[in-house]
Amino acid sequence: MAWLDPTLWLLSAYIAVFAVLSFRKQQFNWLWGSIVLWLGFGVLSSHLLPGVLGITHLGNAYPVYGYITLAALFPLAANWQADPQGRGYLLNGCGGFLALLAVSGWVQHLSFALLLTLFYWQALILLPSALLNYALLPLHWMACQAMLMLLMWLHRRIGQQPVFLFSALQLQGVFLISLLMQAVLFVHPQVLWWLIGWLFR
Repeated sequence: MAWLDPTLWLLSAYIAVFAVLSFRKQQFNWLWGSIVLWLGFGVLSSHLLPGVLGITHLGNAYPVYGYITLAALFPLAANWQADPQGRGYLLNGCGGFLALLAVSGWVQHLSFALLLTLFYWQALILLPSALLNYALLPLHWMACQAMLMLLMWLHRRIGQQPVFLFSALQLQGVFLISLLMQAVLFVHPQVLWWLIGWLFR
């Protein structure tokens, strides 16, 4: 009864929205890059754990946000440019939602890398838990990413500026919020869900 799992439904919606918007905004490099990363990770995992993991195994679809974020280097490299008015950086060509998805994904992965480094340096016992949370609990990751996207969107809407405009101060603030959310998530996941519920009540 895997089709009753809400995680699979959310992952399917995440992938479908990304695929549809990639086609609509003609971001084929980003789409194909994420598919190639998924296939490559599937082949690698089938060699590391033969008979346990493989291309068609569901476990390889769980960290889909990692594939999408890594493949986001294509639109970032092609479309990331300084704002002519000096307000920050623009990510043109991929639309507001995909721009927020790419930037929030990279911010989240950079804060996750910092946490992994701190765990390795100070509390090595937390490192496997952090990697397991990343790979096997996509609901937590996607809830944090949705929160970051919403915050960046609200910040630009309140200032009546384009959504695909990112300033250094905004990126620093979102990075710190992401770091805080992920640290709370690794300490006690229920605190994060309570906080999200409190913010949207």
